[in-house]
Amino acid sequence: MTQILLAEDDRISRVMLQAVLQKWGYRVVSVSDGQQALDKLLDPDGPSIAILDWMMPGLTGVDVCRMLHAKEGMRPLHIMLLTARGKGKDTAEALEAGADDYLAKPYNLVELQARIELGVRRLRERSLGSASGEVSHSEDDSTSSGRGCATAWAIALNRLGLGVVLEHPQVLDEQPVKAGACDLDLAIQMTLLHGRSLLQGRLEVVWEGSQVFVDVASETVTQFLLNVLVFLRSKPGATPVGRAVIRSRENGGSVVVSVECDGPDLPSTELDRIAADPSASTSGTVGFGPWFAKIAIEAAGGDFKLRPRPEGGLEIEIRLPRAV
Repeated sequence: MTQILLAEDDRISRVMLQAVLQKWGYRVVSVSDGQQALDKLLDPDGPSIAILDWMMPGLTGVDVCRMLHAKEGMRPLHIMLLTARGKGKDTAEALEAGADDYLAKPYNLVELQARIELGVRRLRERSLGSASGEVSHSEDDSTSSGRGCATAWAIALNRLGLGVVLEHPQVLDEQPVKAGACDLDLAIQMTLLHGRSLLQGRLEVVWEGSQVFVDVASETVTQFLLNVLVFLRSKPGATPVGRAVIRSRENGGSVVVSVECDGPDLPSTELDRIAADPSASTSGTVGFGPWFAKIAIEAAGGDFKLRPRPEGGLEIEIRLPRAV
């Protein structure tokens, strides 16, 4: 079974992509930063195929590529960079750093699987005659090629990942939320900066906060907030663009973060359905964003509520433990 290294600092994205890769028949080694990725790839018995997020704490995906490319006597590797950066100069930078492939987010599952299989074939050709057997994906293996789940190719990554997690919820237990505390104001500002390309032209976000410390890691704030905001985005080209206001207030030993948005308009019954099982949505709105945000928040000791506003749109209330 082919082994793939997946390096992604966003826990929700990592869990979902790991679930998809495992459904395709790959064995996945999952890490959350560039240094861990470098260590795994320098291991002679480590994975030979790697999917690296470009932006990670410490060493970036490009940094990892450069270090591996500069090291003499490295075994054959196939490294793919995933990033929201899609400019031509970024592609050139990735390839010059030593990446073998580059895929801009959001990506299509068909293309992702095809590129992984291309990497498997390239490594097999380079390793022809080698006794290592690291890359031994059979052309007749329907689980790895995806021929046994052809209909899944047309399903969006988030939706397919959600289905796998619903079937096998233990995968979430394998990736615990990071412990820590953070300045909520700074964490949210950095999250909005990081997610600017995802929201631009589809959601205007206003943050009305103050300096308050929560007993939650900044990575967890990024996980749940981006999932919520992507769910609240208006459709591409919609006029007017959606608008969301984020506010925070202290309440005893908790910090309450409220997100009020003018859309989408969904009844309470539909919101309850999304909170319990987003795949059961009847409105055509897939609620994987709120569902995964809820998982991250509750794992960090918080609470998550999703309800309609009387004047239309939605209100999301997030209660987080205040740092002592």
